[in-house]
Amino acid sequence: MNCTFCVVRTCLDLLKLLSSFVIIFIWYKEEPSLTLKTNMPPMNAWLNLRQLLDAVSADTDFKAIDERSQRLLEWIVAHYSPDRPMFVQTIVMKSEVASPATIHKGLAILEREGMIAVKVDPEDTRRRIVSPTDRAKKLMAKLSQRVKAWADGLET
Repeated sequence: MNCTFCVVRTCLDLLKLLSSFVIIFIWYKEEPSLTLKTNMPPMNAWLNLRQLLDAVSADTDFKAIDERSQRLLEWIVAHYSPDRPMFVQTIVMKSEVASPATIHKGLAILEREGMIAVKVDPEDTRRRIVSPTDRAKKLMAKLSQRVKAWADGLET
């Protein structure tokens, strides 16, 4: 599933990191005409994108879960394929969202909130299969549509 919202979240993280580097670089060069203000171009871009993210997800179920669980849900939805099972072990090893214990906690939160379904693997009862629920898929589609509508508005 193409998850525009997930891409925007990743871009936000990269932009935040980039703006930090730009600020450090400018301070390092000791540019006297530049002071730390929120209207600096790199910070403006970061703040605008952060406001977009907040506005897009404001009245959705997404705000009901913590940020790490949000990122975990984004990863699950982006990597899920109905053709092959997604195991908890795969999520822990490949998602790079958090530590294994935090991922397990996030999975419990997502399951409790009805965002994922967790079932026992019929071939190996030690493994658990995770899949996003229709509720999670609809939520991500709604978030992606809002981001697309915002981006389309920039082109006009």
